[in-house]
Amino acid sequence: MAYLPPSGGDDNKLKSIITPILTFAAVIAFFASPLGGIFFAITNSLFLLALLTPLILVVGFQTWSAFNTVKGPCPSCSSEVVALNGGDPTLCLNCGAAVRATVDKKGIELCSGGGVDNFGQESGSIFDIFDTKVEDKEDKDKRLRRETTVIDVEVRKDDP
Repeated sequence: MAYLPPSGGDDNKLKSIITPILTFAAVIAFFASPLGGIFFAITNSLFLLALLTPLILVVGFQTWSAFNTVKGPCPSCSSEVVALNGGDPTLCLNCGAAVRATVDKKGIELCSGGGVDNFGQESGSIFDIFDTKVEDKEDKDKRLRRETTVIDVEVRKDDP
């Protein structure tokens, strides 16, 4: 207590009592005035908006999900997978297989590759994204033809 500033003395007791009372009266007068009503209206609107926005978004997403997705077992690993109704491929989070909704939109099926994977990219390693060389359409077609061509070879054993 030795480091406190000196008090103003006992002659200002009325001023030390009136300041908090006037502050309290000003706050009450502000909230009782039309300006205070506007403040309450804005505050209540923001509070209501903060409460209702997540609720509306969750209900909207659940409704969209019910109409636009199909849930079923993965044909590869039998774990639960959700796919879009439009036939766009989706990856199974358990095994990584590319799956899509069936034509009747009641089940899940595996996507077929056929030399080009399910996302419109040429088949290859996942590390091909780090390859920086640029190929034109002719080179891509030649490489695709070369990589998907089956060569049938018959092996004959020579008798000595």
